[in-house]
Amino acid sequence: MKPGTYLISRRDMISAGIAGIGTTMLSACLKLKPVDGPPQDVDPIVTAIVAAPTGTVATGLSVPVSGQFEEAFLYVPSGYQASTPTPLVLMFHAENETAFAAVSLFRPYADAAGIALLAIDSATTTWDAFANGSFGPDVDFMNSALSATFKVLNVDPTRIAVEGYSEGGGYAIAVARANGDFFSHAISFSAAFVPGTTPVGKPKFFLAQGIDDVTVDITETGDVLSANLVSEGYTVDYLRYNGGHAPTTDAIQQAIAWLAA
Repeated sequence: MKPGTYLISRRDMISAGIAGIGTTMLSACLKLKPVDGPPQDVDPIVTAIVAAPTGTVATGLSVPVSGQFEEAFLYVPSGYQASTPTPLVLMFHAENETAFAAVSLFRPYADAAGIALLAIDSATTTWDAFANGSFGPDVDFMNSALSATFKVLNVDPTRIAVEGYSEGGGYAIAVARANGDFFSHAISFSAAFVPGTTPVGKPKFFLAQGIDDVTVDITETGDVLSANLVSEGYTVDYLRYNGGHAPTTDAIQQAIAWLAA
């Protein structure tokens, strides 16, 4: 399947689905506290295993795996050498957005930073824990995308990060907390709700949110999220930037620099 091609377009699916999932999303969010919601029935566990690749991949953008309504986008930096393990960032998009939008946030800086990017679509307009109140199909697709990537890309298992924006940011925090033995770093932009998970390991966190965010109040989200993660024993770098809900260029560049530190 070519990038951006679905049985029906994802844009049409999103447009048609917004009204349909509104009640479900509201119900899910009511069950989740702004910082740390109740544990789900099943944690979003990474089952993909980093191993020496058996195939090859070209630099630039490719689609390692796709589903009926989901695609994964893999960006390999221009300086990648198959003999040298590369850091990898798994990316979760905002609600009503796509994996292509997610990978586009970091893509302009990936070559200089020497990082590979893997962004995945959610099965619906948002992530399963928000849409359905439980983890499921999006975790399965995440593992399929990671497994496909590890078959062709030489990944440094000590430098795998997870990143997300808005609801994707909350999802990234949840996935990181449940897989701290897999992810070394986690980046979250403008998260509001975090599905509850069983903590494993201690990944490092970079949280960022605009002080003029009118979508969610920073004093009730980012400020509280960062404080709670610190109280749980995590190392947290928290950036309150001049801006709104969407991450600014400066915030993105600071996050990438933090990854390399």
